[in-house]
Amino acid sequence: MSGKLTWKQLRTLAHSHDGVCVMFAEVSQFSEIAKTVKPSALIFFLNEVFQSFDYLCEQYSVYKIETVGECYVAAAGLASGEAQSDNTSADASDIVAFGKALIEASRKVMKPVVNRPTSMRVGVHSGPIMSGIVGTKNLRFCLFGDTMNTAARMVQTGVPDAIQASYVVADLVPSEKWQARGNLQIKGKGKMKTYVLHPKGI
Repeated sequence: MSGKLTWKQLRTLAHSHDGVCVMFAEVSQFSEIAKTVKPSALIFFLNEVFQSFDYLCEQYSVYKIETVGECYVAAAGLASGEAQSDNTSADASDIVAFGKALIEASRKVMKPVVNRPTSMRVGVHSGPIMSGIVGTKNLRFCLFGDTMNTAARMVQTGVPDAIQASYVVADLVPSEKWQARGNLQIKGKGKMKTYVLHPKGI
């Protein structure tokens, strides 16, 4: 019997999720770092940063989606492509706690050449998501939808060493000390109310 999956089987891996908390985390000033180091040193640096995040995923019930260049993408409310829980508030708490731990962990990794702590920008949003397997080669699990786009906008307009969250996430985790940024102009969304959270001591 062949071990290959048919297109029919692949399509059954597609799901729709009502509430998933998505996080994008980017190494701040990565372009400047990349200009000053050898490829081997750059890869060693990224591995050191992202491997610490992989370890944290297990502690905070967070699912790693992918890494794209200097960007680390993860989600709470998913487990191997299937809904993990129906408690979106708990998932939001997990992803925010993960984001804080991620920033703290990155500060323990020194940037090459300049030998200063690494800074991360983190963006978080929560909402409906579609998931599934795309393509026929190098198959991987992917997430799609406006929630992904909005989470990406949160990190793009974020600040170093802080989590920028949409009002949706801030409302789901009211116990955190969010700082309102007002209505930011978000590409593809118009003006959107966002909040920033700095881990304690940073």
